[in-house]
Amino acid sequence: MAVSHRRQMLRRGTAQMHNALDAMIGAFSSHRAYEAYVLGTARFRLPLESTIKNCAPFELLSGWQPSLIGDAIRADMSALGLPTDEPLRTKAHKVAVPQPETIDDWLGVFYVLEGSSLGAKLLVRRLDALNINHTNGGAHLATLAKDSSNWSAFLALLDTIPDVDEARMIHWANATFSFAHQAFETVMEDSLADH
Repeated sequence: MAVSHRRQMLRRGTAQMHNALDAMIGAFSSHRAYEAYVLGTARFRLPLESTIKNCAPFELLSGWQPSLIGDAIRADMSALGLPTDEPLRTKAHKVAVPQPETIDDWLGVFYVLEGSSLGAKLLVRRLDALNINHTNGGAHLATLAKDSSNWSAFLALLDTIPDVDEARMIHWANATFSFAHQAFETVMEDSLADH
């Protein structure tokens, strides 16, 4: 199956921000580093998923729904002994959560969130070395990695929506990567990671 024009454009337009985020997250080689990753994920995903639940224009998405993993993140935090209210007390919440308005904006946001299912497959393999699985702290990654059909459905949707402002879509994808970067940066500043 050929890669769509819009997907190629988003990949190119977000490559720098995506690479910067990947470099910041690094490889979690210890439990402490993985705990930092989970906290960063919570600081990124939980406020953004709240915005999605309250504001996303689901009526324009042809029945497609984004993958929401907030409950699994909270379960992982609890399993790892991390305080589940921690993300609400951090500097990350002083950073403005992206507030998409148009369908173009939302497509950019969803590109980043749904695309994380691809990276989750690699991260789940890293968890094996730490003896972490879906029952003891890796539920959110297992949820994302187990089925890429929602990503495929999103890509199909991406190609069917007419008259997309592609520059705006790329801007909002980068804004989402930037928000993620800031959320993970607060974890690194708190010296919770080991890289």
